[in-house]
Amino acid sequence: MLEAAREAIEASPIAATAGATAPGPQVVAVRILVPLVEPALRLAKAIRRAWRPLLWDPAPTEPRGWHI
Repeated sequence: MLEAAREAIEASPIAATAGATAPGPQVVAVRILVPLVEPALRLAKAIRRAWRPLLWDPAPTEPRGWHI
């Protein structure tokens, strides 16, 4: 999980202002600091796309609430 988040962050244009750590064995914290929400949302979506197959195994899809 941590590596998947870090790979998504490294591939992002806002990689310099984002990071991921694992403060506990079952916890991954992702931090994103940007002046506009759109780049942060794009990165959050990329991380979720990377995590979804690892956690739940189905194809990556976006939640309906994330469509803006």
